[in-house]
Amino acid sequence: MKILVVGSSGFIARHFWHYWGGHHELISVGRSKPEFVRAVDHVELNLSRHIDVSKLPRKVDAVLYLAQSDAYRNFPDGAEDMFKVNVQSVFELLEYARKSEVSNFVFASTGSVYSESSEELGEDDYAAPDSFYSASKLSAEALIRPYGSVLNTCIFRLFSPYGPGQTGKLMNIIADRIRSGQPVTLQGREGGMLFSPTYVRDVVEILGRAIAENWSGVWNLANPHVVDMREYATCLAGVLNSDVSFERDESALAPKLVPSIDRLQAQLGAYRFTPLINGLQQSFI
Repeated sequence: MKILVVGSSGFIARHFWHYWGGHHELISVGRSKPEFVRAVDHVELNLSRHIDVSKLPRKVDAVLYLAQSDAYRNFPDGAEDMFKVNVQSVFELLEYARKSEVSNFVFASTGSVYSESSEELGEDDYAAPDSFYSASKLSAEALIRPYGSVLNTCIFRLFSPYGPGQTGKLMNIIADRIRSGQPVTLQGREGGMLFSPTYVRDVVEILGRAIAENWSGVWNLANPHVVDMREYATCLAGVLNSDVSFERDESALAPKLVPSIDRLQAQLGAYRFTPLINGLQQSFI
C-alpha cells in the first residue's frame, strides 16, 4: 500500500515508519525531512499554512494523520497555530483525499477529548475537552465524520502513548524526578492519578492493521492495564534501578481518565498488549 504519513517527524510517526516501512510504500509529509526518510519519499509542507496539494502524490491508498501543533501547550498564544495545524490542515487533507479517491483516512486524536470521570469512558460517551488542544482535536473529529460517506474514515483516541525517543511527556518527567532523587507527587488520598500507559509499538501496529483492514469509526486505543501513579513510578524506579519516594498533595483530586477498550479488543481478538514492565525496559534501558 502507498500511505501518506502526515507529521512524519513526530514520535509516533517515527515508530510507524520503522515498523511498517518494509511492508508499505510510505510518503513523509511535514515541515522538515526526518533523518530516516529518503529525500524522494518526503513532501515538504508547513501545516500551519494553506496546503499546496499539488505537491502531494496524485494517488495514494491511505492518509495517516499523526501531526499536531508544536504549540499544543501554549494557550492562548499558540491557539492560532493549533487551529491551523489540528483543524484547518485536516480539512484540507480530507478534501485532497476525497478528490484523489483515497481509500482510507486515519486520524490520531487524543483521549483527552473526554472529561475526567470515575467511570470507564466509551467511544459513544460525551466528549467535553478541558483544553484548547483537546478541543481542536475534537473539532477535527467532527469534520472527519461526515467524510465517512465518501471515503473510509477512522479516528483513534490515543491514551498515554510512550516509548523510546519520546521527550517532554509525563513518563520522561517522572523518570527525571526518580533519577534526581526528587519525590513523585501523588494527588488525592490514594495512589494518585489513574491512566493507561500504552507502548508505542502497540499503537503503530494497531494503526497499521486499521489501514490494511479498512477499519472505520471511532476507537479508544489504550493498554487495558490501568495504573495509578504510585504503581507506575514504582515500576519505573525498578527499571531504573533507583529508589523512589512520594509526596502527597491532598489539595487536588487525582485525575482519572480510564478508557473502555471493549470495542478495540473485540476487533483485535487475541492481541496481547505490551506489559508495562517490558515497555519501560525498552524505553529507559
